[in-house]
Amino acid sequence: MYSIAIAAIGVALILTIFFSLIGMRGPWGSLWTFFLVLFLAIWTMSIYITPIGPVFWNIAWVPIVFSGILVALLLIAVIPETENSKQFQREESGRVKENQELKDVDNPNAPVATLGIFFWVLIVLLIVSITVGLVF
Repeated sequence: MYSIAIAAIGVALILTIFFSLIGMRGPWGSLWTFFLVLFLAIWTMSIYITPIGPVFWNIAWVPIVFSGILVALLLIAVIPETENSKQFQREESGRVKENQELKDVDNPNAPVATLGIFFWVLIVLLIVSITVGLVF
C-alpha cells in the first residue's frame, strides 16, 4: 500500500515539474503547495479507485497517472485572475465604470484569504480520507 504513496510522489513530482516549466503554478502561486495538493489527491484517488491497466513494480499506473493529470488540470483551471488579465478584459470591453475599479481595489486580499482557507481545509480532508482508506 505504501508503494502507491511512492508512485504518487513520483507522478506528482513529474507533473509539478511539467506544469512549472510551462508557467503554471496552481491557484496558490507556489510549487510546494501545488505539489502537496497533487500528491495527496493522487494518493487518495489511488486508494479508492480500482486498479486497472498494466502493472509495473506491483503498481497499477493507469489510475495514478490519469488521476494526477485530472487533479493538475483542475488546479490549473482555478488559477485566480491576475491584474494583467483584468486590465486586458477591461480594455476589450470598452470603458469601465469607476465603481467597478474601486470594487477591484477595495479588498485585494479577499481572494487570497479565501484560497488560504480552502487550501488548509482541502489538505485536512485529503489526509483524513487517506487515513480512513488505509485503516479500513
